[in-house]
Amino acid sequence: MSLPGSASASIYGGANLFDYAGQGVTDPTTDRSASAVNPLVSDVAGMTHTAARAWVQFTPSGTASPALTAYDATWNWPGNTNAEPTVARNSTGLYTITWPVSVYDAVPSGAPGYAGAITLSFRSCASSNVYASAEFFRTYIAGRPSANSVQVAIEAGGALTDATTVSFDVWFY
Repeated sequence: MSLPGSASASIYGGANLFDYAGQGVTDPTTDRSASAVNPLVSDVAGMTHTAARAWVQFTPSGTASPALTAYDATWNWPGNTNAEPTVARNSTGLYTITWPVSVYDAVPSGAPGYAGAITLSFRSCASSNVYASAEFFRTYIAGRPSANSVQVAIEAGGALTDATTVSFDVWFY
């Protein structure tokens, strides 16, 4: 499995490779040394546990539906048909961002390592505070309605607000 899931070094063949018969690299155009591959496998597996998996930027529109300004995710590769996230206004200052329940990674169907649909399950989320137009907006994660969604709250002056002049960022881990 690859991102957005988590992996261990064993998924990538392990991080305990040794060069054949202690010979080192025979042909540098086709071979890699175990001393280069082992740390790579270990690092990649470790990053699947801590790296951000997705990011959303949205702009509230008062009482109207917020605008999805930009987004990206570890599974959004050219040619993938994954659905984009949705952003909905629940009430004043409360918004829900929802990703599809499952997505496809960059490994094409029929290729070795193809995993099929991967169910999203974010471990954590984070949002950014924004200072714009001489006003400070505090954002925080207000809830996790499901494994693939998050509720974001926006405050200004200690009260929930529908800011309309700035965009907000949310990261999914």
